[in-house]
Parts: sequence; C-alpha cells; structure tokens
Amino acid sequence: LGEPYSIIMLAVEHADPSIIRACIYCAVSPDRVATFGMLAVSPAHQSRGVASVLVRHAQEYVVEQWGATRLRAFVVMKQLALAAWYERLGFARRPEK
Repeated sequence: LGEPYSIIMLAVEHADPSIIRACIYCAVSPDRVATFGMLAVSPAHQSRGVASVLVRHAQEYVVEQWGATRLRAFVVMKQLALAAWYERLGFARRPEK
C-alpha cells in the first residue's frame, strides 16, 4: 500500500464482520487510472456473486472518491477464467507489453 490513493477493500459477513468473504486491492495513479488486483474470495463464498458486488463497489469508490477516469484490472495470464470473468464485468482484454 503506502500510496496516497490505495486501499484493500473487504466484503465481510453482515452478521459477523470478523468473517471475510472477499478482498480486492485498488489504487489510483496521479493520471487518474484506477488499478484493481489481488481479488480473492473465500472458498465458502465463491459462485455467490460476492466478487461481482465487491468489484462494482470498488469501481464506484475510485470514481466517486478519487476521481478515477479509467479503470484496469491485472490478472495473472494463467487465470483465463478470471480474465473472462472481468470481461463479463465490462473490462476489455489488452495484450501484455
């Protein structure tokens, strides 16, 4: 972390906030590009829409609170299913540089 505009967001159980459902790292650069990464969902909470809700909340947060004008997500190339999932959320795949 350590950057002025970076955060790890958590999705927690409503009844017991000590139970973490999912997390995601978000950062916004000085040129207002938001970066998302390190998305993780507890096995007990996978395939329940938790990640989609968390990513959408993160998108809203970086735009409303930090003025992000572009969004990007980093996905390990071997995680093709995750890349496809981000595409279904509206992200476009770009080749590695």
